[in-house]
Amino acid sequence: RAHWDFGCAMLVLAGCFVYGVWKLHGESEEPSAPLNVLLVQLNIPQEASQRLWSAEDIYRGYEEETLEALESLSLANEQRGQDAMKAGALDPVSLDVPDWIVWPESALPDVLYYGEKNEQELGRSSLSLIEEIKSRGEFSLLFGMLEYEAERVVPSAPLTRKERGKAFNSLVVLPGGESVFRTYRKQHLVLFGETIPYVEQLGVLRWLWEKSAGTEYGGSFSAGDQQEPMRLPSPLAGGEEVSVIPTICFEDTVARKMRKFVKRGGQLILNITNDGWFKNSEAAAQHFANAKFRSIEFRRPTIRSANTGVSAVINSHGTVLDLKTMKRRILLNESGSHLSRGWLYSTAHVPLAGPLTPYARFGDWFAALALLIAGGWWLAGRTSQREKEDQRQLNDVR
Repeated sequence: RAHWDFGCAMLVLAGCFVYGVWKLHGESEEPSAPLNVLLVQLNIPQEASQRLWSAEDIYRGYEEETLEALESLSLANEQRGQDAMKAGALDPVSLDVPDWIVWPESALPDVLYYGEKNEQELGRSSLSLIEEIKSRGEFSLLFGMLEYEAERVVPSAPLTRKERGKAFNSLVVLPGGESVFRTYRKQHLVLFGETIPYVEQLGVLRWLWEKSAGTEYGGSFSAGDQQEPMRLPSPLAGGEEVSVIPTICFEDTVARKMRKFVKRGGQLILNITNDGWFKNSEAAAQHFANAKFRSIEFRRPTIRSANTGVSAVINSHGTVLDLKTMKRRILLNESGSHLSRGWLYSTAHVPLAGPLTPYARFGDWFAALALLIAGGWWLAGRTSQREKEDQRQLNDVR
């Protein structure tokens, strides 16, 4: 007999393939603006939640790697200008200048304290590093660090953590030419990593965490509540800011949490992460594969900065290949491994008017509907089989 179910499945797969090929050919024609980014990755080793570098080594590492990258780009620009002069070129020379410098999740071993009336204070080592990097250009600096709710014990005293105050795992942004930090606070916390339910009521949970992490339990993070995309400076047409869909660590695997940012005009996915606890396993690559699906689901490019993990720029069709230049935008060492220290300068093509995809519009309705249909089909089959068995038994009795 004809297997119509198999034929339908093959038809659906063929349709997906044809649609994908058609969309890939059309990407370069979509109106977009270039956003030049410099991603810095130190590949700091860690055991559980403990980084194995000292704070001094971390600060030095980000300073050396970032300044080396900026110097390398500057020398390349000078050489490009000299070559153009020798060739007698009349057109302006394209220069490699980053709009954003992005460091990964929890990059700096410090805390951003925030108090009432928009007060902010940061440690001297972090401020010195930021000032040194920012003195090299008008780019925005983006990085991850802890953020604590704070207060002043006396008016002239520095901000200190508020008793029972909130703590956040945050993305911190200092736009070019500004002195006030903008922050996004992680909303989807990792159970038993960033938050432990009922830990105050069940002391054994605290003990188990401390045994596995090798450090004293410092309390759970609070979840952020931001509903609007982050708006950050960019070279978009008309001088407008780019509308960013912010994600920290595994938030880029939770598509239902990202939908609200897309529906409110998000143009670009930004993910900062630290996959150091995965060590040499395939888990970091698996996490990166999940990030590609978010770009596909929402038709938005992704900028991804990792400490130990995969730093890359993904286009709106889930590939690191820049279809305008045919260059791969992923940080790998000489052996092709993402477990490397280095930097990546690349360009993300930000859609000026990104589409609102079916998933962005309707969420998980298709999966829920498919589950409902499958359940109904199974129930109908079971009912039909039971009726046939009852009829057979009735015939046997007769």
